[in-house]
Amino acid sequence: MAFIRTTTNKEGRTHVYLAESYRKDGKTKQRIIKKYGLLDELEVREPGILERLK
Repeated sequence: MAFIRTTTNKEGRTHVYLAESYRKDGKTKQRIIKKYGLLDELEVREPGILERLK
């Protein structure tokens, strides 16, 4: 199952990723499929991009 994942670093900047969840040896794991970049830079180019990606 693919989904949009966001993480915030210590400086307060938010990174946006396309990730998927999968099972390995009976445990749930996640892997990043694509890195979109920093949310504030993406919003400058295309306002409202996070909602459209979701």
